[in-house]
Amino acid sequence: MAVGTNAPNKRDDVLLVQYFLKRIYEKPEDQQLSRPSTPMVVDGYFGPTTRNWILMFQRDYESYCAPVFADGRVDPVVSRSW
Repeated sequence: MAVGTNAPNKRDDVLLVQYFLKRIYEKPEDQQLSRPSTPMVVDGYFGPTTRNWILMFQRDYESYCAPVFADGRVDPVVSRSW
């Protein structure tokens, strides 16, 4: 389920997003990425730190890859079978 602003923020989903964000920003070879000022604690709680990390990732992704709507949410990909 979605994680972030106005999302269900189920604990397991938040844990997964926090884990991956922490892995992305703690890689020493990624010196081009911004460094979040508050450390990420992988605790399954969606609060201001997790929100800020999501927003930072969205802005970094937009700068380096493709346009993204920086809304502070991580939504699941919806797959459609035609």
